[in-house]
Amino acid sequence: MPGSFRSRESHFTTEPPEYGVDKLVIRIFNPTATGVDKQYRVQNEVASMHVIRMGLARAGTGLEKIIPDIYGWGAERFQGELNTNIGWILMEHKEGTPGGTPTGVHMENLSDQRRSDIMKQLAEILSYIQRSPLPPTAPDFGGLNILTNGDIISSAMTTVEGGPWKSYTDFCVDRIRSGITKFQTDPRTYQFREKFPSSNIDRLSDLLGDRFPHAHVDIGHRTMIHGALRFENMLFSQNEDTQELEITALLDFERAGICHPSQEFIWGLEEVGGNIANFPSTSGFFELLVIDAIVSGRFENMSSIILSNRETALRLRAFNWNSFLMAAKAMRPATIPGMADISQVARLISRIYPPCIEGYGRISRRQYARNYSFALSQLKDCLGYFEILGTDEDGECSV
Repeated sequence: MPGSFRSRESHFTTEPPEYGVDKLVIRIFNPTATGVDKQYRVQNEVASMHVIRMGLARAGTGLEKIIPDIYGWGAERFQGELNTNIGWILMEHKEGTPGGTPTGVHMENLSDQRRSDIMKQLAEILSYIQRSPLPPTAPDFGGLNILTNGDIISSAMTTVEGGPWKSYTDFCVDRIRSGITKFQTDPRTYQFREKFPSSNIDRLSDLLGDRFPHAHVDIGHRTMIHGALRFENMLFSQNEDTQELEITALLDFERAGICHPSQEFIWGLEEVGGNIANFPSTSGFFELLVIDAIVSGRFENMSSIILSNRETALRLRAFNWNSFLMAAKAMRPATIPGMADISQVARLISRIYPPCIEGYGRISRRQYARNYSFALSQLKDCLGYFEILGTDEDGECSV
C-alpha cells in the first residue's frame, strides 16, 4: 500500500501502486567490495535512475517504464573507515528474461528480425538517455550525489577512481594514471615494469590537452550515460500482440553518471557492434578496420576486403547498429567530433590494464605473460599514434 515502505531517504522515490505489490527487489550494497567508491554509490544509482527516467519520458511513449520504480533507499553511513549502515535500494520487480546468461537472451541465438528489433529499441533508448536533462547543480564530469534538500550534485564515480572532473581530458588522464597505478602495484607485473615506467603521465596529459582541441574534441561536452549498455543489464519479453522481442527493463546503474557522449561507446554496446575500444573479433586487423568504420561511418571502405563468415556478420551488425542510431537521431561515433583520437585513447586505457587480466586473481603466470605481451604490443600501437613511443635496442616498448 502507498506509504507502507519506510525509508531513511525519500528523494526520488515512488509510492507503490494502490493495489499493492507481491514482488520486490532489494539491492544490498556489499560493504566489503573493493575498487568502488562506497561513500556515494547508493546516491549515484538513485540519482542516475531518476535523471535517465526523465530523459526516457521525453519519448512520450512510456519508454521510461523500463527503469524500475524506487520505493525506498538508504545511503551508506561511515565513522572513519567503518561502515555503520549498509546501503540498500528497494525497487520495483520487473518481469522478463535476463540477457547475457547461459539460458537468457543472446545476439547469437536470435533471428535476424529479432536482432533488428532489439537494436532499434536500444538505439531509441540511447537517444533519449543522451537527451536526459542534466541537473543544473551538477556541473562536472563524474558521478552524482544527493543532498538532504534533494539537489543532485557532482561527485566521484562509483567504479572509476577520482573525480569529479572539470573536463573530459582530465577524466581520460585520470583513467590512464589509475591504470598505470594498478599495473605497477599488481604482483604479477614485476617482470614488465621496467618496460612501462609511469614517468610520462604528465607528458601524456599535456599531449592530450593539446591534441583533443586540435582534433575538435569538445572536452566540455557532457551527457548522461548508463555506462554499461549490455544484454546482461537488460530484461526481455515477447510482446503478445506483435510477437516482437522487447526490452522490458534496464538495470544496473553502477557505472552511470555524467560524461562525454563517447564514453557510452567505450564502456558498452559490444553485442550490437557499437564498442570502439574492444570490438569482439577474430583478429586485431579486423578489429582496427571495423572500429575505423564505426568511427568514420564509412563501412563501404571494407567492401573490398576478404572477411571470414564471422567477420562479415560482425561487420553487418555494426553497420546495422549505425543505421539504427541514425534513424533514432542519436549521437553516434561518426557524428561526435574527434572520435578517432578518443578511440585511440580508449584503446590505450584498456591496454594499460586490460579487462582480460583485471579480476582474474588465479590466472597462471604463463597465461598472464602471454596476455600482457599482447597488451604491450597494442599499447605500442596506441602510444605510437600519439607520438610518444620510443624503442630500445631489442625493439621492446620503452615509453
